[in-house]
Amino acid sequence: MTLVISAFAAVIAASRAGIQTPPMTIDQAADLAVERAFAVRLAKTGVDKARWAVVERKSALGPTLSGSAQYLRFQKANIINLGGNPVVAQPIDQRTLSAAFSLPIDISGRIRTGADAARESLLSQQAQLDAQKLAVRLQARQAFLAVLRAQAGQKVAEQAVADATENLRIQQERLKAGDTARVFVIRAEAQLEAAKSDLITAGNNVALSKEFFNNVLAMPIETPVEFADITELPTLGESPEDAVKMASDSRPEVRSLERSLKSLDLLKRSEELALRPILALSLNYQTLLGQIGAFAQRQQVTGSLNLNWTVFDNGITRARVRQVDQDREALKIQLEQVKLGISLEVRQAWTNFMNAEARIKTTKKQVELAEENYRIATVRLKAGEGIQLEVTDAQLTLTQARIGFVNAKYDLLTANAELLRATGRDQVPSAPTNPSK
Repeated sequence: MTLVISAFAAVIAASRAGIQTPPMTIDQAADLAVERAFAVRLAKTGVDKARWAVVERKSALGPTLSGSAQYLRFQKANIINLGGNPVVAQPIDQRTLSAAFSLPIDISGRIRTGADAARESLLSQQAQLDAQKLAVRLQARQAFLAVLRAQAGQKVAEQAVADATENLRIQQERLKAGDTARVFVIRAEAQLEAAKSDLITAGNNVALSKEFFNNVLAMPIETPVEFADITELPTLGESPEDAVKMASDSRPEVRSLERSLKSLDLLKRSEELALRPILALSLNYQTLLGQIGAFAQRQQVTGSLNLNWTVFDNGITRARVRQVDQDREALKIQLEQVKLGISLEVRQAWTNFMNAEARIKTTKKQVELAEENYRIATVRLKAGEGIQLEVTDAQLTLTQARIGFVNAKYDLLTANAELLRATGRDQVPSAPTNPSK
């Protein structure tokens, strides 16, 4: 991915310097979007947070070392008479330095279970990140195709202007020759102005689509980008049922929810272990500074093994377990809903693909027919056998047929992008996650 960003940065620099560079492909746009999109960057923070949660839970299994200092002053010193001699039993002030070492002994397994739950939660967050990447790749592909669609529409508008210009020239020559009326020249002029207006609109659509593309990729709006056209159209390989099964197996949204369910199972077990005994080993060191009492020890080391067992907690643990049960039930419902939604998403993308594929065949023939009708109408008009209305209608029909073909082509490519996302095939492998670090 770093190579993709570096290469694209070089492309931008070269474009600004006026150097010819290769245009960006749709796959490069999708890769770049994954690296730059705000949504992906936000999702990565969630993964990092979950990773530190794992570290926190695992650290609870290790030792802790703490230190403290205390200064204590009494109202007066405690002096006793011992054998006729005054002895300071307690000086007026006392300064103490202490150090404590503690090591939990997870005899119930609750700490380890909590760490395992955090690890599953991390894997769930990683799957959510993959899902966000998948969504961003689709957005980048859609924005890329929107630019290509707008550019193709602009070419159609340019051809319409060229055809209208040629028609006006023919009408002006016929008017000079006295073969037509002035009204047909005016009609041709109006047709040319309408075509020019459509061309301006098409140009604005190209500019807007490029700005939207830059926004999707989190780049400055004015960034110059050249787009590589797509000449080879995709085809369907599997049945809708196979596509749905593939989506259920590969979509990261499903993996995320399944990991969350495992995390809740472990969390429930951890809550149930709250009533098990807890064992801890402690070592304490203490030293007294300055003057000390006659019967005090300047340095002292103590060790202890503490066993705590909550026999009855008035239903607190049971209530927490029931809360986790409800969270699991809600998550199971959500998983069922997501799987159903994915199935619908796949079938809709499949249907859109089939519809667009059929329209491409139809509109391609319509363009061929419209081009031939326009050619015949133009020849007839030049020969003085046709009328202006035939040419105008033929030109309008040809423009509409060309636009229909453009829309069918990019509807097919858009449906293919949606199908890639729906089946989970348009994914970039994530970096391996090591929850132990």
